[in-house]
Amino acid sequence: MPLYRKLKSLLGYQNLPNSSLDSYGVDHSSFTTRDELEYQFARQDREDLLMNQEKQNGVTDNFTQYGHNFWGTPSENNYGFGSSNISENIERLKKQFNTYSQPVINSTDPNWGNKTEAALNNYLKTKSNFHSVKEDSDIITPFKDMWQNYKDMRDIDLVGADNFFHCKANYEAAKRGPWGEGVAKIISLGRELFGLATGNSLSDSQKDWVANQKGWNGAKEGLTLQEACPRNPREYYYNQKYYKKTF
Repeated sequence: MPLYRKLKSLLGYQNLPNSSLDSYGVDHSSFTTRDELEYQFARQDREDLLMNQEKQNGVTDNFTQYGHNFWGTPSENNYGFGSSNISENIERLKKQFNTYSQPVINSTDPNWGNKTEAALNNYLKTKSNFHSVKEDSDIITPFKDMWQNYKDMRDIDLVGADNFFHCKANYEAAKRGPWGEGVAKIISLGRELFGLATGNSLSDSQKDWVANQKGWNGAKEGLTLQEACPRNPREYYYNQKYYKKTF
């Protein structure tokens, strides 16, 4: 079943009641939960791209309302998404339409994020155990990694620090081995879906997802925590490298 039942975007996108089709004509009946999340990110990115093009021509509201022409592809094979290999098809369509968009940093101050970076560097100096995270067979430990980072994030309460803690939590859990990486991905996916269902924007979830992937990939690539997880929040705004398949 499609997610985001109540959503209606500025370009007219919505899921149709009692139907697996959305208003852009795409059939979601074969989508997994992960496919659905990736589709919504891609759809948001393409809408942002189209709206930016209209804004450059002076349009500030009353944007073009799209239907089955939104993806610019024939209706055959479910507008290019198909009924299998959906995640791969989404990646292919994103590249075809150049749908990636840069999340906006909500400040024109060139020093934005420096205070958070300094505070997080100091936070790491006070932690005696983060250097020594190693593979651990304890089935509970990855859950503890995720929970401890959530608590630290709440305690430190710095603007822009949440992406670092997303990255750090996933890095540490993934360092525990395949089980830890699996736990991190399941928890992270569940959190993003819950956030979207309770009102978080897709762009916020997108930045969180970039941070999560930095953590997983950094652990798998043998990077240190500092190398994998930047402390300056500017570093978590869109980087195409981290939109690769990680499941």
